[in-house]
Amino acid sequence: MTVSKRKQIYEIINEHIEVEHERDYVSEYIRNLHEKISELESSVSRKKKRRSGRRRKSKLGTSHKKRGSEG
Repeated sequence: MTVSKRKQIYEIINEHIEVEHERDYVSEYIRNLHEKISELESSVSRKKKRRSGRRRKSKLGTSHKKRGSEG
């Protein structure tokens, strides 16, 4: 095997290794994004539940206050 052929083979191997590293990086990045998205979705749903609970509580509270002041 000549030196130039060996050099070409090493270059191809190095390119392949770089591509594999980039692919791993991208898949890890995507995995992290999915985790962040699911965390945000769960926090949003928790906030919605809290808000709806607050609304119900505040409505009940105001109706009780009105009844108390009238009676």
